[in-house]
Amino acid sequence: QNLIAEQDVKTTVDAPPEKGNSGSKIFLSSDYQQFDNAANTILASGSVKIVYEDYTVVGPKAVFKLKPTGGQSKEIDHILLTGRPTITDKERMITADQIVITTAPRKFDARGNVKTQF
Repeated sequence: QNLIAEQDVKTTVDAPPEKGNSGSKIFLSSDYQQFDNAANTILASGSVKIVYEDYTVVGPKAVFKLKPTGGQSKEIDHILLTGRPTITDKERMITADQIVITTAPRKFDARGNVKTQF
């Protein structure tokens, strides 16, 4: 029910489709990742980097909340990033205490001591 991987771990996860598209991929790299099937979560820590369409996020820790889609397939519901992550979206850069990325609809919410650069 648990899978742990360490040292330069790379994972690709399906994002749910939005209106007008067939879904996309979220690319995750970090020093440590733990998949917990029972809790439907992926924990990533240490040099976390996430690439999701035009979002690029870097930070120390991320928790992916998954939603079952039937069978063994799972899609991302949302991603919680903590520890002062930075998200870059085209020409915008935002750093905050927490960033929550939702996938359907695709958007992000920055919380706590937010610093923006446009």
